[in-house]
Amino acid sequence: MRTICATLRPALRGLRRSDGLSLIEIMVAMMIFAMIALGVGYAMVSTLALSRDSTSRETASGIASSEIDAARALGNPFSVLDIPAHTVTTAASEDYIVTRTTAWVTPAGAASTCGTGGGALQYKRITITVSWPNIRPNSRPVVVDTLLAPSARINDPTKGTLLISVKNARGLGQPGVTFTAVSALGSVTTTPTDADGCAFVLQAAPGDYAVKLTTTGMIDSTQVANPVLTRTVAAGTSASYSFQYDTAVRFTLNYASNIVAPLPKIPIDLDYTFINSLGNWALKATSNHVDLHPYTVGYQTFAGKFAATGCPSPDPEAWAPDTRVTPALVAVRGAIAAPVPGVPVTVNVPMGGATVTSGTAGWLTAVSDPATPVPGEPSCLTSATTTMTYNFGNIVPSSGTVRIALPFGSWRLFTSTSSGGALTQLPQTRVTLLTHGLPGRYRPVRSGPAMRPAEPMRRPETESGITLVELLVSMMLLGLILAMASGLYSSVVRSVSISRSLDSSTRVASTAANELGQVIRFGTTLKVAGSSIASSAFSFAGRESLVLFSNTDVDAFASVAVRPPKPTMIRFSIDPTSRALIESRWTATASGAAWVFAATTTPPNSSLNLGSSFVDPGAGAPLFSYFDSSGVVIAAPTTGSMVSADLARIATVLLTVRVQGNGGAGAAPVVIENTVEVVS
Repeated sequence: MRTICATLRPALRGLRRSDGLSLIEIMVAMMIFAMIALGVGYAMVSTLALSRDSTSRETASGIASSEIDAARALGNPFSVLDIPAHTVTTAASEDYIVTRTTAWVTPAGAASTCGTGGGALQYKRITITVSWPNIRPNSRPVVVDTLLAPSARINDPTKGTLLISVKNARGLGQPGVTFTAVSALGSVTTTPTDADGCAFVLQAAPGDYAVKLTTTGMIDSTQVANPVLTRTVAAGTSASYSFQYDTAVRFTLNYASNIVAPLPKIPIDLDYTFINSLGNWALKATSNHVDLHPYTVGYQTFAGKFAATGCPSPDPEAWAPDTRVTPALVAVRGAIAAPVPGVPVTVNVPMGGATVTSGTAGWLTAVSDPATPVPGEPSCLTSATTTMTYNFGNIVPSSGTVRIALPFGSWRLFTSTSSGGALTQLPQTRVTLLTHGLPGRYRPVRSGPAMRPAEPMRRPETESGITLVELLVSMMLLGLILAMASGLYSSVVRSVSISRSLDSSTRVASTAANELGQVIRFGTTLKVAGSSIASSAFSFAGRESLVLFSNTDVDAFASVAVRPPKPTMIRFSIDPTSRALIESRWTATASGAAWVFAATTTPPNSSLNLGSSFVDPGAGAPLFSYFDSSGVVIAAPTTGSMVSADLARIATVLLTVRVQGNGGAGAAPVVIENTVEVVS
């Protein structure tokens, strides 16, 4: 027996002995746990972000609807202008960024802020964009569009329209710009540009019109103070005049800034070149200052008349490095001057200098020379457009010397006894150079950091394995993590479903509200054949259904000599089974001086499904609520339509659009309210 016990004890001791975990196993376990923890954390953050984004999107939809109502309340589309991004703070102290953009739409469908040439101004498109600071990176802001038509006819098929667009240097509309519009028939009445930089001349007689901007203190992108554009205006079309025009910036020039005092003489007719990435302009300086367009990219300035292909020598950066010295000198332009509209700027203009000795002929003239005696100097070709000729006047003394300054390059100097007299070339012995180009700049090449050899990996120590208890604990922790991950996954899926439902509902509700608002706003009374009394714009008005006559698709150039503009009979109704909003249209038929329609019991000429999942209002506000001109409610019956007398009183319709998506009970319905006034 003792022998058996002695034999078993060593084995039992082996079972109780535990050697623990190795370093590698611990590191692997920590890495796996970190990956799981990161996944769980990301899922939690995504869930919270999706939930917050869904709530913000619903609030943004309400703000967009309110902005649309505010724009429509202005009535006149010429008064509805762009509004840059601004912050709207809700009652919950949440900030939303709202932007309003507008564009005139032509019959061809083209749209721009001030209209597009080639078509009449038909509608004004209003786009409201609502975003928020914590919007998800891949999420889109809420965008709502609507159309606003003029309350009176602004087009004439026998006349045209002038569309004037003025932008400033930053690409924004320039308000308050005055202009004239003149044709062979004379000038027309104009008004300054609005806050969007737009102006319109309506019903102008066909012909060629020259539009000239006349605001004092401003200059266009070609450095012209009063630019003129001429366009042909044809009957039934429009012509666009686009300008870039802004408050001028006065540049004061410190000429020959690189030459020590006393300052040298400069030509009385010297050109200065102002250059940037958008072009270059050679201008004369009046009293050492020039008024320029305030390009945001700024300007670099040098003396002389620069021509990229014919005469680049005035530009210091056109010169190759001067290799006569070591290291080689590289010429550079002066610093970029970034102007602000209306704020003066002072710039230094380096030039080449020389001393001229006395002589009997006092009038001095300089002519650019195509010779290139300096290494790296570009040639200024001899031609009518590239040769520079500058006059100093009567400056050469009869005794002593005079200092002069010229643009960089090679020059020949001439003297004469009078202005316009015969020129005599000045010998080189009478000229001494003061400068030899611009100081150079060079960049030393720096060596990179030294590379250090990597240390060899050390072989890990021998591991002894993991115990049974540690394995069980690890499995339990893994089970808990998996349970948490499963729960978070379900939550994420539910949140994504709700978010998609809200987004889909918002789109359906916005589309329906826009279409309803556009059609109802252009509701019109219908002339009855053989009667002097027109019928009401509404022929049926219920809680979830209405029928009306609308001018929404009227041809702007159709003749109205025989009968009024051709309307369309439109019915909106909610299908009781699918809860879909159906738009049905019937086309009018001419009958003498009036238009007639088929009964609504006949098949419509067209039908459109505006979306489904419209919520049954129950005891709440119905889809359509009606008011008279005094704001008094006109009650609609629970079923059917109101009586004819009440139909004639309808002046305003309140739309309450409720759409419930497929996100389940967690997704609240999207509600958009819009008050629409019947124009006619």
